[in-house]
Amino acid sequence: IYILRSSVSPRSTSFRSSGVMARMARDINPELDIRIFDKGVDASNLDDFLSGVDLYVDGLDFFAFKARRDTFYACHRLGVPAVTAAPLGMGTAVLSFLPGRMSFEEYFRLDGCDEDEMAVRFLLGLSPAMLQRGYLADPSRVNFTEKRGPSTIAACQLCAGVTATEALKILLGRGKVLCAPWGFHFDAYRNRYIKTWRPGGNRNPIQRIGLFVHGLLELQAHDHGIDDQRQGDQNHVMAGDTQSKRNAAITQGPEDQQEEVIGFDRRWPVH
Repeated sequence: IYILRSSVSPRSTSFRSSGVMARMARDINPELDIRIFDKGVDASNLDDFLSGVDLYVDGLDFFAFKARRDTFYACHRLGVPAVTAAPLGMGTAVLSFLPGRMSFEEYFRLDGCDEDEMAVRFLLGLSPAMLQRGYLADPSRVNFTEKRGPSTIAACQLCAGVTATEALKILLGRGKVLCAPWGFHFDAYRNRYIKTWRPGGNRNPIQRIGLFVHGLLELQAHDHGIDDQRQGDQNHVMAGDTQSKRNAAITQGPEDQQEEVIGFDRRWPVH
């Protein structure tokens, strides 16, 4: 087991040591052979990090795209199996990449994309079924630009359990392992389990339609934001104009004052 420098508890300096994590792991299994990379891992030492490794389990943050791409590329080049599982809503979506089969890059097609596009492609590639979408209570919680996305501890625990089982099957050579372009998604909230198959990964016509629809929705949301801003500016101008007329009316005599009624025809003021 290789351990990167990490923080178990942000409020406790004693837990900010990879040595503490190693001791915690040895408490569970004293026979573990642990190698610590206390300065972290990057592209310059990935080969050393993966040396002698039988399996890589992806525990990176969803938005750590460069680190994930570098690591999966190295796994594919060195022939190291790799498993990634995402906590989505109250479920988990799982993909495995095996030596000699479809690679991470061949499946997700992230080359040339900015980080927002990478996030969309990674999510849609992980979860073609999108089982979690139907019960998302607050869509504003999802914001790829701000690197925010909702999940639950139940989903994280499901990820751990499913990943451990996939690891066991790969390491022992027992049981059928679904590898990319195959994957699966289990959602405990909806009581549903779906096997997904996307030959070509994100180049698959179904995936391309999904990416196209997402682009249209993003454009629509952008246009609505502009319309809302214009409406707000217009209301602000109208409020100022109305107040000015009321102030002018106060200075007039009673015989000169008239009642003014302001109505609306769609978005345009009618006097």
